[in-house]
Amino acid sequence: MTVIAYYQKVPAKNKQGYKWKCTEEGPRNPATGKRTQITRRADTKEEAAFKVEEALKDIKINNGQAYNKDILFKDYLPDWLITYKKTQ
Repeated sequence: MTVIAYYQKVPAKNKQGYKWKCTEEGPRNPATGKRTQITRRADTKEEAAFKVEEALKDIKINNGQAYNKDILFKDYLPDWLITYKKTQ
């Protein structure tokens, strides 16, 4: 199965006046069975495609899941607190 990326120019307030948006098909959601699309924006087509590929690699590392539905918040809380403290 070949995956075709969809590229689109979107207006932006930068020097060029536009950015590129790349969309590719991701794995189906294991909980619902619905399809997912991965979309990323960047200044060039190549950068946008690279960002999408990185996102797909991250999902594949997590066994095809963008999230883990079986983990409880109390188990995830220590990791969440570390991330939350970085934003403060």
